[in-house]
Amino acid sequence: MQDVAICYRMSLGLQSYKRLCRSERVISQRSFSTRQKSAKMFKFVMILAVVGVATALAPVSRSEDAHADVVSRSDDVRADGFDTSLQTSNGIQQAASGDVHGNIHGNYGWISPEGEHVDIKYVADENGYQPSGSVIPTPPPIPEAIARALAWLESHPPAPENHH
Repeated sequence: MQDVAICYRMSLGLQSYKRLCRSERVISQRSFSTRQKSAKMFKFVMILAVVGVATALAPVSRSEDAHADVVSRSDDVRADGFDTSLQTSNGIQQAASGDVHGNIHGNYGWISPEGEHVDIKYVADENGYQPSGSVIPTPPPIPEAIARALAWLESHPPAPENHH
């Protein structure tokens, strides 16, 4: 009889153990679900923060630029080329003319935030786009020693190598 009682207690212990495991599994699943929700909320908050920062840092247009009117506009397209020009009330202007070969000469300009009038002239032809103007950066002059070295290299080409 004593053996039956021990087996019965062990059986109850096994059932309790199974119930305990099931309840831990449920708790574990709940905490996993809570972690998933927390991760989703964190991602949502981070996306909102990035959008907020991007909105705050977005350039704000000057009011006169946003409400500029076209003062004059001219477009003349012909078989042998084109002429176009545009001028706005806030000081922006553009003019260009092109020929049948794809060569274009033109200029454009605006008033900088500092109040300076910026003017760019350009040529676009078989040699590419070539702008010029006071605001276009130019490379510094070649140092004298480098210029002499380049001249010497040009006047003394290397001897051709003889391969057997």
